Amino acid sequence: MAKLERTLTGDFNQIVKKIENGILNGSMSAALEDSSDFYSGDAVSEYLSVTVTPVAVRHFSSK
Repeated sequence: MAKLERTLTGDFNQIVKKIENGILNGSMSAALEDSSDFYSGDAVSEYLSVTVTPVAVRHFSSK
């Protein structure tokens, strides 16, 4: 499991969508399991649960 915490400035929804698209479009085996938002005053927190299934790659040579 990986965890990243950062303070961001800008359009929160646009930043989250960019991260989500980068993960899901950058991997053949990534799937979004769950997501949720938490709002407290001016602060916003986004939780994304992504599953990545290992994909075996085999190389064959013809002789």
